[in-house]
Amino acid sequence: MISALTEIMGGEGGFDATYGRRLLADTRTLGFTDVEAGYRGLQSDHESAWLAWQFLVEQFHDRMVHRNLITRADVNHWWTLTRAGTHLVTGPAIFAVRARRPLPIG
Repeated sequence: MISALTEIMGGEGGFDATYGRRLLADTRTLGFTDVEAGYRGLQSDHESAWLAWQFLVEQFHDRMVHRNLITRADVNHWWTLTRAGTHLVTGPAIFAVRARRPLPIG
């Protein structure tokens, strides 16, 4: 389900699920100083963690099925799992960078 969502969102909305891994290098390339980076993987209680995924699947499931990325049976099975409360839910990985713009010389 996640890979199908990523493909749909990337193709239609410019979403890049791998960009966080490149964020630090891009920040340094731009000439910033005092660069610090962090990563946090999120997991949460059942109800709140599933909520973001449910919104995404609700929005994109027809397109994922239409493009043969998943089947309607896959979607129905996924909805059953989200309501069961028996699976560990992880949210998206969060990559963050903090940096300073160099002060002008002179």
